[in-house]
This record gives sequence, structure tokens and C-alpha cells, in this order.
Amino acid sequence: MDKEFEFALRNHIDAKFRRPPQPDNAILRLIEGSLSREELRSYFRGMWESLMVFNRVLLARLVEQAPTLPIRCELVEIVNPEFGRNLRDAHPLYFRNFLEALGVPRRDLSWDFDLDHGPWAEEVQRIRSWTWPELVGRILCGESIGPVTFKAVARACQKYHHLPDYAVAYFAIHSVHDKKDTEILFNLAARTVTTPAAQASLIKIVDWSFDRGRYLDYGCRLPDTEPESYEYAPLFEGRAAVEVA
Repeated sequence: MDKEFEFALRNHIDAKFRRPPQPDNAILRLIEGSLSREELRSYFRGMWESLMVFNRVLLARLVEQAPTLPIRCELVEIVNPEFGRNLRDAHPLYFRNFLEALGVPRRDLSWDFDLDHGPWAEEVQRIRSWTWPELVGRILCGESIGPVTFKAVARACQKYHHLPDYAVAYFAIHSVHDKKDTEILFNLAARTVTTPAAQASLIKIVDWSFDRGRYLDYGCRLPDTEPESYEYAPLFEGRAAVEVA
């Protein structure tokens, strides 16, 4: 197990969340209370199809590329909650509830669209071409933002846009559940991404992800997250200190 790489990877992701935000950052404006309801609706509506690609392509590809059966079984801890024990617990359904509470018509939130020829076809093909290290890097980015920023997003949606608890459940759930998911993924990275070339490939995907789209908006120093800051490297150091003792 490459603990040195794991620690470096944790520090690398922590550094993304310490970057200063861009002035037009939508999440920054949401937390500060200057993002209008219309802007909020438009911003998150644009993520609906992206979430479908995550669930229908990235998760499937990750399981498919798992190096061994035991590792594939470990991934079930991450994959299963996305779909829930019952349909009402599926994470896309929580996100749909959020969008509907903002005023997005249900008819605009289709579960079924053409992955191979629709507007997300390029992203679909890219994910399907990625290797195991690249897939681990990509999903780690997605799972890392929940513990750091999603509580602040939920609070701001309720404070400034008066959304009920059920409408922000998507963010509340991920702010808690992704703490476990990130630990699983950091551990898998340390155990399975062990060559310098593979590690560089994973870091490249992390950088690519955090420098575009919603990851650029989330992956920075945002207000209202500091009192409950969640950093990945100190968790590793704390656990290592206990193990040594």
C-alpha cells in the first residue's frame, strides 16, 4: 500500500479547496445570498444529464474496470447508495426533488436520453475510454466535494430560497455519506494505483476535473464552510498517529 502517495493525493485535493474562488462563482454567490432563484434553478438544472451520465456510465465503468473481484465488492459500498434500497431513496430522485422545488417541470427531467448520440456523447465516450486510475481520480473528485461544501449549499438554499428539508436532502445525504466514500477511494488508490505512470494519470484527471465546470465552483475556498472545514490530509495523519501509538 502506497501510503506516501495517498497522503500526497489527499493534500493535492485539499489544496483545490483552498484556492480563492472566481468572482462569478455561482456557489459563492449562493452562499453569500446574491444568487437569484432563476440563476439557482438554471445552474443546477444544467447538472441533471450530468448526474445521469455519472450513474449510468461512470459507476458502471468503474465496476467493470476494477482489478479484482474483492475490489469490485468494495465498490458496491459506493455504488449501491446511489440507487437506494427503494426507488424513493435513489440519489437522482433526491436531486429531481430539489430541481422540482426550484420550479423545474418534471417533464424536463427525463431519466432516458441517448447516451451515445445526445449532447453528452463526448463525455460518455471519454469515460468509457478511461483506465482504472483515471476512473478512480474522476470519482474521487465527485465524492470529495460533499463533505467539504454540501452543508453550506443546503443551508444557503434554505436560508435564502426557503427550500424545505426534503428539497435539500440530496446535499444533506452526500455531506455525510461521501465521508465514507472518499475514505474507500483513497484506500483503493493507495492499494491499486502503485506505479509512477498510473499515479500521474490519476493526478492529471483530478486536475482536469477540478479546473472545469462545477468542480471549479466547488473546489475553492468558500465562505460558511470554514467553521466545519473538512480536510482529507489531517484525517490521514490522525489515523496514522493512532496506528503508531
